[in-house]
Amino acid sequence: MLTNTISGKKERLLFVVALFVLVCFYPYEFYSVYLTFLPERAYLTAAFFSALLFFICTYRHNKGKAFNLLRDVLLVQTFGFIIVGVAHSNILSAIGSCIYMTLATILVVLINETIGFLEFYRRYNRWIMWMAVFGVITWALVIFTGWMPFSTVIDRADGRVISNYILTFSKTDVYVIMSKIRYAGFFDEPGAMAYWGMFALIINQLYIKDKKLEIVLLICLSFTFSIGYYVQVLLYLVLFHVDFKKAGQNLFVIIAIVALVIGVFMSKGTQYEAIYDMSIGRLTETYDESRRADVVFAVDDRADLTLRTKQEFMRNPLFGTESNKDDLYITDNIYEPLALYGIIGAPLILFPFIYLTVRAIRRKDTLYLKAMAVILLSFTHRPFHAYILYFFVIYSMIVLYRRYGNGQNLPALSRSTR
Repeated sequence: MLTNTISGKKERLLFVVALFVLVCFYPYEFYSVYLTFLPERAYLTAAFFSALLFFICTYRHNKGKAFNLLRDVLLVQTFGFIIVGVAHSNILSAIGSCIYMTLATILVVLINETIGFLEFYRRYNRWIMWMAVFGVITWALVIFTGWMPFSTVIDRADGRVISNYILTFSKTDVYVIMSKIRYAGFFDEPGAMAYWGMFALIINQLYIKDKKLEIVLLICLSFTFSIGYYVQVLLYLVLFHVDFKKAGQNLFVIIAIVALVIGVFMSKGTQYEAIYDMSIGRLTETYDESRRADVVFAVDDRADLTLRTKQEFMRNPLFGTESNKDDLYITDNIYEPLALYGIIGAPLILFPFIYLTVRAIRRKDTLYLKAMAVILLSFTHRPFHAYILYFFVIYSMIVLYRRYGNGQNLPALSRSTR
């Protein structure tokens, strides 16, 4: 009994350590709000954590099985960052990306051989869920009571104002007179909250199977008012939950959605018009912006951004261009990977996604291909970035898939405890 208690405490401690490492970096905003003592250059912090976690792994005599599962993927991706860095005459950027990859890999190895990823994501998905719940609570307090942020700080990355509501952050804050807010959890933007919430939904669907968590996330993430999320979640529901053989169940879902849309429309012209403006109003605005910019899909002010990014890719098709070159902002839209890395660099840097998709195709794994379709749809508004959380999640998905497939062959003990 004592041994199990000690083991449980160690698991919780290791989870807290892993979570703390992740929240020290973008897209989490703790480094701007609470962890201002961290260096401005994130790769310095990443190098420190890499050395520390490597020491812990060595001390625990970890065998590095997860690294063996990732080795080929890491080599291809590293090669991609190096050739793009050389092409851009910015080898420091390539080194920084490799440091982030190193930290994410060491963290994956440590978790795989201590907590285990099934237990880790059981806990981490709850962390995401509670961020969403507290975000909705904050949204309701702002909309219905005019609640103001506890403090405001300047984001160290982009200079925008972060409103700290304690329970959540917001950067698209408030137009105080209109009482508008889009919660972002502890991420940089509402779209990021929805994006990482969708990863939690997918991993839960494949491996954890927590129905209550899924329902809470599906509802609460809707209040990020992220159009990208609405598109993704629609595909998610169709692929994983619509059974065309059960007409009655589908009819109930359709009626519920229609009732919700009618309720949102009824808020237009009332004191709660912000609900309409941030949901259906954003959809109509998006459609108008997309037609004006002659693009298929663009979110709000990303219509011009999408067109600009496409044009930048056409100017530098082989290796792309640097996003910070001449203050050029070409991120967060579907053309971003090609514009940043070109047709040569993009497939190498995006190789983890390609690897998982190809492996699922070769296995004729319909369930996992559904998951990858939802993930790849996120490229319409928030493509893959060279940051630690992105590396960590996609690497952990590779380890999970290579060990447990699409979740159909999980060990019996995990089934009983998740």
